[in-house]
Amino acid sequence: MVLSNPEFLAEGTAIKDLKNPDRVLIGGDDTPEGQKAVRALCAVYEHWVPSEKIITTNTWSSELSKLAANAFLAQRISSINSISALCEATGADVEEVARAIGMDQRIGNKFLKASVGFGGSCFQKDVLNLVYLCEVLNLHEVAKYWQQVCIPSGLVSSL
Repeated sequence: MVLSNPEFLAEGTAIKDLKNPDRVLIGGDDTPEGQKAVRALCAVYEHWVPSEKIITTNTWSSELSKLAANAFLAQRISSINSISALCEATGADVEEVARAIGMDQRIGNKFLKASVGFGGSCFQKDVLNLVYLCEVLNLHEVAKYWQQVCIPSGLVSSL
């Protein structure tokens, strides 16, 4: 039996993130033993995490949710870095552009700071894991899409 319980701890705020997580993901096998293990781990988290923030699912959904979350955040950083290059070429101020698009409630203002790359230890690793998984599953076009996320962040040499 295997449980998946990916962490969503950010560097510099790990203790805060552990004490007050956005969500807790627990994936397990769809067997009586697997579901018993899922319930046991839920019981541990329920000591400090509201039950509505605990998501139970299968192992693959749990693992892919972690990779997808970090890939989406990396995508935002790559997007603003690409916009930064366009701003430099046109004379626009990337901070003003980021502020303006960040005020759109559908977009929000998080992860819109132009920089030299992703930073942190998980974004690059998780995007590249997603690329690898897509390649193994013969989803080559999807893999190419996610590879492109790394290009504006200067991670091309890692591919």
